[in-house]
Amino acid sequence: MIKYVFQVTIIILIVVQSSQAQVSRNEVTVLDEFTNPGGMLDELRSPPPRTEGTTYIFDEWFKGTIYFKKGTILRDHKLKYDLDNNLLEIDSKYGIKVCPLILVKRFELKTEPNSTVNYVNLSTIKDRNDHLPVGVAQVLFDEGVQLLEYPYIYVKEPTYVAQLDMGHKNKKILIKKKKYIITPYGISEIKEAKKKIPPLFKDKQEVVEKYVQQNGLNLKKNEDLIKLVEYYDSLM
Repeated sequence: MIKYVFQVTIIILIVVQSSQAQVSRNEVTVLDEFTNPGGMLDELRSPPPRTEGTTYIFDEWFKGTIYFKKGTILRDHKLKYDLDNNLLEIDSKYGIKVCPLILVKRFELKTEPNSTVNYVNLSTIKDRNDHLPVGVAQVLFDEGVQLLEYPYIYVKEPTYVAQLDMGHKNKKILIKKKKYIITPYGISEIKEAKKKIPPLFKDKQEVVEKYVQQNGLNLKKNEDLIKLVEYYDSLM
C-alpha cells in the first residue's frame, strides 16, 4: 500500500512539472508574487504593433478634375491621392483605377461646395533643380510668385514600455507639411523654426521684411504667408 501511494505521488509530481514546463512560447510567466501568488498565471505577449492613420492627403473621396501632361482633361470624377505611392486613385464606373503621378500635370479637388483645392506635380515646375521633392503640393498662391505646401508622410514609431505599461503601442502615420516660396530669383523652403525670411526678394528684401514686422505676420500661418507673397507680388 505504501509503495502504491509513493508511485501515485511520483506520477502527480511529474504531471505538475510537465504542465508547468509546457508554457507556450507566446506566453510569459508572471513572476510577481504580489500580483500573482504562486506564479500560477500566464500572460500573453503583446500583439505586434498595428499601424494607425492614412497615407492619403484626404481619407475621403472628393470630386475633382485631372489635367494630364499631354493636354487631356478628366472632369467630375471622385479622386484620392496616395502619398506613399504617388498615385492618383480614380473612382470610375469601371471600378477604382490608379494613375501614376508621372502622367499628371495638376489636379483639383472640390472639398466643399464653394471651395476647390489645387495640387501641382512638383516635377513640372520650371527650374526646380533639386530644391523641390518628388510628389505634389497644394497651391496656396500662384501669381508672379508661387506659395506651395508639400504634404509628406512621417511614421511615428511605438513608444510603449512594457515594464512600465506606458506609451503608445501602435505605429502612427502622420501627414506633415513643408512650405516653399518660388520667386524669379529662386526657390526656398519656409522653415517654421526660423523667423527669418529667406533671401528671395533681392532689392525688395528689406521692404518685405519691414512689412512682415509692421504687420506682425507669423510665417507658421498660411494666411500670413499668403499676405506676404501678395504684398511682394504687388511690388513687382
